[in-house]
Amino acid sequence: MNDRNEVISDCADIIINNPMKVINLTQLVHMLSDMLDLVGVNDLHHSKRVAYMCLETGRTFGFEPDQMENLYHAALLHDCGVSTTSTHNHIIKEMDWSGAPEHCARGSTLLEAQPLFRNLSPIILLHHTHWQELDPSFTEWVAMLGNLIHLCDRADALMQQSSSKPWLSVRNSVRDTLVHYSGTWFNPRLLEAFLAASRTESFWLRMQPQHLNQYMAERELADPHPMVSTGRLRYVAELAAEIVDTKSHYTARHSQGVARFSAHLAERAGFETDVCWQIEIAGLLHDIGKMRVPDSILEKPASLSFSEKAVMLGHSFESYQILHHVKGFEDISRWGAYHHETLIGDGYPFHLTEAELDKPARIIAIADIFQAMTQERPYRPAKDPEAVINSLEHRVSQHRIDPDLVKLVVDDFDSCWEAAAIHA
Repeated sequence: MNDRNEVISDCADIIINNPMKVINLTQLVHMLSDMLDLVGVNDLHHSKRVAYMCLETGRTFGFEPDQMENLYHAALLHDCGVSTTSTHNHIIKEMDWSGAPEHCARGSTLLEAQPLFRNLSPIILLHHTHWQELDPSFTEWVAMLGNLIHLCDRADALMQQSSSKPWLSVRNSVRDTLVHYSGTWFNPRLLEAFLAASRTESFWLRMQPQHLNQYMAERELADPHPMVSTGRLRYVAELAAEIVDTKSHYTARHSQGVARFSAHLAERAGFETDVCWQIEIAGLLHDIGKMRVPDSILEKPASLSFSEKAVMLGHSFESYQILHHVKGFEDISRWGAYHHETLIGDGYPFHLTEAELDKPARIIAIADIFQAMTQERPYRPAKDPEAVINSLEHRVSQHRIDPDLVKLVVDDFDSCWEAAAIHA
């Protein structure tokens, strides 16, 4: 049995007794796709449109079921090497961008490091490579899947370049442009299958957000529901954390530091191993909503304007919206998304109060504050240990963060500092 399709025996009993023991693989891929799509800021469905077009074309072409599953997951994750809005804009606005291979290589490297998605790595590497330039050392099915994603990705780019017009009105020009590259950029047989699949109005209308979401929901129900063990779930969380933390060099490995600190503090607070593990996963995933924050805001070396603050205030809500759709993530979604809430109710985005914030949520809030202070930001240098302690104690005096947890931090400061530290 391969890494990706690991199925836990007696899943039904395990799920009933502890829903965190196994997680649905397709839901996890959808979670990652939701996160990746946020980088489009105002266009949130790029990977889903590409996956939809790939599936419809692949079905017409006649791919085998296991190839269709690989195609679907690879299409949803094809831009995992893209974290910044500037890179996304190049990919969408330019038919052939010279910098495209860089994000293909980065995405391939990220997936190669994760056992669950290692078999998708070569497909991701090829998704901007022209058919006539493909290295013959790749197996035929990898080359075909990679080239089909390239084809559908470029179809979506052409659609976005005409986004002010109804897609039905530009479908012929999109198809004609793709035909121009038959045999050079795209495999002629794949292009023929795309043209056959896209001949109907319904093909294009189904890519409207409300219909596309329904399509994805139906696909999730139709999947054989391979289950991922909690031990392997960490791979997915680490992948998500690495992608979001790459948005800015100022936040490099921030989520890893928050996760380590959170798990350490949870252990100090007396939580059982299973809960500490869930808290650590929540720490890895807490900032995935930040993918929707433009580079210009994250990198701004001065105070944010009112409208820029409004954008930033939305990121933890985006995290919640993505995470709470995963069955078994009920606690993780809350703990991760509540990291900017305060005990007096003036945090965001839910304005929760002390009675509504349990200890795990309070732990991640403190971890986020602590770790961020140890890193340089565009508007301030990194803080030294004394300044970190003073800042935490000031927040305690305002009744914003948990005093008992802060005491645990201060009493064990050196190990907390080490847990939050960014290691090369």
